[in-house]
Order: sequence, then C-alpha cells, then structure tokens
Amino acid sequence: MPLLDYFLQFADNLAVDAAAGTEYSATTVDLTTAGVNPNGSKKLYLVIEVTAAFTSAGAAVVQFGLTSDAVTPNTTGHTVHWLSEAFDFDDARLGLGQRIIVPLPTGSPAYERYMGLKIVTSAATTTAGSINAYLSLDPPEWKAYPEGAS
Repeated sequence: MPLLDYFLQFADNLAVDAAAGTEYSATTVDLTTAGVNPNGSKKLYLVIEVTAAFTSAGAAVVQFGLTSDAVTPNTTGHTVHWLSEAFDFDDARLGLGQRIIVPLPTGSPAYERYMGLKIVTSAATTTAGSINAYLSLDPPEWKAYPEGAS
C-alpha cells in the first residue's frame, strides 16, 4: 500500500452501489492546500483502486470522472477534465484489487481550485462495489507474483 497524502484523497473505501445517476465523492481536493499543480513539471496521476468488486442485478455500466470548480466540483456546472470509458459492472477492471491509473491531463481547460471525483452509473443499479481514489505523484504499479513466476 502506498503512503497516501490525506489532502490528495477523494475516497477511502467509498461504497458506490447506487441506482442509475451521478454521484460525487464527499471529499474534494483543494489544490491550494494540497500544494500540487496538475499543470506543473511533475506528472500527477489519478488512482482508483477497487476495494470491493462491482456487482449488479442488471447490466449496470460505470464511469469515473475527474472534475474541478472554483467553489465545489461536486455539483453541476463543474469542469470535466477526464471521463473514463464506460465499464460494464462485470468488467475485470472493476474486480477486487484492480487499479485504474490515469495521468492527469494538462493544459486546457485550466484546473480550478477544488477537484472532485464523480461516479456515473447507467443502465441498471450496482448492488455492490467500493473504491479508494486519490492523486499521486508516484502511483502504485508494483504487483506481487508467486515465487518462481516471471
């Protein structure tokens, strides 16, 4: 587990079992307090870790988005900087322990002071699933393998 900066965290084991619609992480990142610059010389990454596999009684589709706003990115009217592809609830990338690691886009549109994470569920309700989500200068990419495996 990487060392996490509290000020760069959007979600800590956030349950995302929800009806179709858009949800937002309750926690936002204040770029002023966090002391990071998405357009700076050091690459910044969004990391989404699945802490409980996604399930659905139907055929739910899930997307993640990174937003910013001058006041709160967790409402309509925010700027969307990144939106993932639409994942079917049974996509292996939404399985327990999986990570989605995305380098933050730089340039235009400019990032506003507060950043947030949005989760868009469509087509059906997800009945289980939870995530950690945070920004990192050094995303975790290490993976353990059984002894003797290459």
